[in-house]
Amino acid sequence: MAILRRLLGGIVQLIEPQSYDLEMFGRPACAYRQNRTPFVRRLTLEISPASRGTLDPRLAIAAGVLLAAIEGRQQ
Repeated sequence: MAILRRLLGGIVQLIEPQSYDLEMFGRPACAYRQNRTPFVRRLTLEISPASRGTLDPRLAIAAGVLLAAIEGRQQ
């Protein structure tokens, strides 16, 4: 049963990308979308125009790199 779950979990992750949303002061600041193919893993960052004055883009990029590193260690 564990082998089946592991195989099906990998297929579901290829089909359905993960997404994470970052909120600051109750408003959406940026969104991370992770797209996987069998060979390449991509993380797309979209910074909300409303958060341009409050969120430093370098901080959003650093959070994305940290998120990718944590996801890579789990597999």
